[in-house]
Amino acid sequence: MTEIRPASLQDHAWILPLNKTHEHLLSPLDAAGLTDLIAASWVTLVRPPRSGFVACFEQDGDYDSPNFLWFRERFPKFVYVDRIAVDAEAGVRGTGSALYEAVFAMARAQGYPIVCCEVNTVPVNQGSLDFHAKKGFETVGEAHLPDRGKTVRYLLRRFDAPDAAGPT
Repeated sequence: MTEIRPASLQDHAWILPLNKTHEHLLSPLDAAGLTDLIAASWVTLVRPPRSGFVACFEQDGDYDSPNFLWFRERFPKFVYVDRIAVDAEAGVRGTGSALYEAVFAMARAQGYPIVCCEVNTVPVNQGSLDFHAKKGFETVGEAHLPDRGKTVRYLLRRFDAPDAAGPT
């Protein structure tokens, strides 16, 4: 099994084209944006060789995404999965699951009671909705983002922790 590790500068060369491939589901990202994203993130993990990446923020992160802010307004402590992209051509099965399991392990180890994200419902990303349901995520809200032409479903996975009970 291939290791999961923090992203390095050398990974930028393959993360950018992978993000570009999935841009319609994520959002655009250039080289400067990727550098800023990784620097501001709680963690950005990769599964080499070029199989996939995940970028996450914690509740106090310096991030202004409307989806991230939605969670910040409702939950006191969480890890937010900003983006995950997997290269289906890389031939490494289970990359999405492996990345999420690494995030879950880190979140639990550091006392975060919730891992959350959003998934497009317009246009629908049914594969991602199904994946998150299998990972134990529950729906906690929805929003239409007219400037992006998208509707998203807000999802979270709770862990056994005192402040995982619900929104503030």
